[in-house]
Amino acid sequence: MIVSAVAALIAAVPQAAVQHDASMAQEVQLCLHASAYEIEHACSPVAHVEGLTTNERRQISVRLSWSRMGLLGYFKRIDALDDSLSRKPDDYEMLFERGRLFASVYAYDRAIADFTEALRLKPGATQALVDRGLSYVELNQFDEGIRDLRDAVQRAPGDPTAAPNLISAEMLAHRYDGAADDLSALMQAKGATPQLLCKRAEARESAGRFDDALADVARALSIDPKFANALVVQGDIYLKMGKFDQAIAAHTQVTILMPDDLLARDLLGTDYAYAGRLDDAVTEFRKAIDISSQYAVAYYHLAAAYEAQGKLDDAANAFDDAISRGPQNYSFREARGFLELRLRQNQLALEDFNTVIKAAGRARSLLGRAMVEARLGNATAADAAAAKRLDPNVESNVPDPFTRTNMTETTFSNQIQIAPY
Repeated sequence: MIVSAVAALIAAVPQAAVQHDASMAQEVQLCLHASAYEIEHACSPVAHVEGLTTNERRQISVRLSWSRMGLLGYFKRIDALDDSLSRKPDDYEMLFERGRLFASVYAYDRAIADFTEALRLKPGATQALVDRGLSYVELNQFDEGIRDLRDAVQRAPGDPTAAPNLISAEMLAHRYDGAADDLSALMQAKGATPQLLCKRAEARESAGRFDDALADVARALSIDPKFANALVVQGDIYLKMGKFDQAIAAHTQVTILMPDDLLARDLLGTDYAYAGRLDDAVTEFRKAIDISSQYAVAYYHLAAAYEAQGKLDDAANAFDDAISRGPQNYSFREARGFLELRLRQNQLALEDFNTVIKAAGRARSLLGRAMVEARLGNATAADAAAAKRLDPNVESNVPDPFTRTNMTETTFSNQIQIAPY
């Protein structure tokens, strides 16, 4: 039964998980295959998976312990619920529990089916609405997800998870004005806390309403002058407005409040980089690395700063450090490819671009490959790569090494907590 449950779920996982993280989808799929393989053959599956680098094999091996202890436990419980529901198909609690288990293994379509059946039996059940809404959001079906989450808020205004998840879904869907309006309603009900004011400031900032966002931050700081997240948001707004001195001032205050927070140092380094103060930027990125030598993004930012200074050898070393610590972040490898292109290390650049193209199919790497092939005199290959980058299905965003989207999630406290499954 467990093997069949794994096999049934394998097909569902990549489609769901790839929506937000392709490398995680691959990792989960491998872990699922690993579980089935170990049950049937009682041997390590990693040696039998083709196309993995040494580092990937090491990562998957580490994750297998989680696979065995975590996923197999889910599958055993799913099997037990399958058996129970075959005898008692109209049991709301069992359907709801199985839906949550499916969501936990990224099988969101199956989770939605169970939550829908549970809601047929118990219309308006708040938690089933919330969890179905979250599953829709994971599939990027934002209309359906936001509908369910808003329905949950209206049915149970006091539910601690419905409104925060609704707001987060709207932010993910880029419906920033809607998120700001819902935060206003939440503040009317619960009061204007610094946390909620900062969250509304972030929504307004994303909507381009900078003056309103700054007013929210000022109000939050009037309540708690040492609220670090308000200073973070304030600095981010000023940075987006191109007011670099004000951004530096705000984020400097964060480093004073949290001197050992690596993200605070990285934020300040980013401000300095945008302001053209590259020596100061390097200093802050180095401080972030001193706090945590495993923080890959700081090495990436350091490499970009070195490259802007013309210190290409130092930049190359920092890119190597970033990639060794974050091998699945293809922005690192792509950036190194363009540096290698500058250094006329054509074969190394081609290897990096091909790795990114194979894994993520990014237009910028296709451009890089076209440039390398042209330099090597391979006109046909250069033309093919240049043509491919125009394919509308190819990811075409040009990454900015200093954008917040290239950073890990903030560690600053006092933010709205989204309830996990």
